[in-house]
Amino acid sequence: MVDFSAKPGAVSGYDMAGIVEAIDESVDTGLAVGDRVLGVTSIHGGAFAEYVITDGNLLIKIPENMDFQTAASYGVGIVTTGLALYGHECLSLTWPNPDGEVSAGTQKTRVGPRGWSGGDALADDDNDTPRIPVLVYGASTSTGTLAIQLLHLSGYEPIAGCGAMIKQYTHNRLEYTLDCITTASSMRLCYEAIGAAGGKYVSLDPFNARVQRSRADVKPFFCYALTIFGIPIELDGEFARDAKPEDRKLAEKFVKIAEKFIEKGKLKAHPTTLKSGGLNGIVGAIDLLRKGKVSGSKLVFNVIEA
Repeated sequence: MVDFSAKPGAVSGYDMAGIVEAIDESVDTGLAVGDRVLGVTSIHGGAFAEYVITDGNLLIKIPENMDFQTAASYGVGIVTTGLALYGHECLSLTWPNPDGEVSAGTQKTRVGPRGWSGGDALADDDNDTPRIPVLVYGASTSTGTLAIQLLHLSGYEPIAGCGAMIKQYTHNRLEYTLDCITTASSMRLCYEAIGAAGGKYVSLDPFNARVQRSRADVKPFFCYALTIFGIPIELDGEFARDAKPEDRKLAEKFVKIAEKFIEKGKLKAHPTTLKSGGLNGIVGAIDLLRKGKVSGSKLVFNVIEA
């Protein structure tokens, strides 16, 4: 995805955090000039600039105790996890409480070993509500970090990592997997972890067709977060999408819930690394991403160096 950048002369970038300078009076956003906000700029990018135009109904207010460096790391990750976990074409999981409180364990029935059945995970105590497990491959990525937290807040049991022990732990009944890495290898490991009855696999990049054919009982889907704007995506190949107004409605609903979780400190950002060089430093950082040399933190740049 790094190489699907804007054409020469256009402005790239999606994650942003800043101060509202002006609002279209014909749109009811609940925002005011001077509000500090975070989010995704637009389907066309534009974040690598001092001023951006974006959709006010998809923005999140920044808590008073949060700096712009931290806030800037949420944008794409927030909407990606929201769509991947709760979107109808994606995992379509149960939503978290809209008041920003932790949901009770999502369960199906209480039969089987240690009160476990169907797709429900083992509970630490037989009296506890067993939670349905969801595998997140690439849990140490910025999107994976948010997904793990949201799954817990939604009443599921997130599983980080992938290996033979997962089938034993889930009694070969794992149904849901989110692949934040999306290589042939990561997809294969996720497919192998899914239980005998099959399930859903959601990727964040186009997935491998050969691995897809290895299991007819697994439903794969490539989740492309820019569909949240509800307009067609005119890119080549698997990145091209028709307008999805349902994704737009989902995003508007989800960012309001995410805002409450962030405000209450229940949805924390991935670690960040503030880089020097301003806008001129971004080019070198993108090359690091392309070479896979960024791990454990999200790179953040100030548009204007102090």
